[in-house]
Amino acid sequence: TKDIEDLVDRVEQHLQELGEKEIHAVKVGEKVIQEIYNMDDVAYVRVASVYKDFKEAKDFEQFTTGST
Repeated sequence: TKDIEDLVDRVEQHLQELGEKEIHAVKVGEKVIQEIYNMDDVAYVRVASVYKDFKEAKDFEQFTTGST
C-alpha cells in the first residue's frame, strides 16, 4: 500500500542521511519500528514483540511501560 511505500521511503532516506558505508541491521530495525509506531500503535506492538523477541508477559509489560 501507499503507507508502506512511504514508510520504506522514509527509512531509506534516514539511512542515506546517516552517510555510513555500512549500516547494522539493528539500526534499520529500530528505524522501521519507530516509523511503524508513528503509523499504527497496534502494528507497532505486534512488530516490536517479534523484533524484541518477547518470551514472557513481563517482557511485553516492560516494553509498553518503558521500564527495564
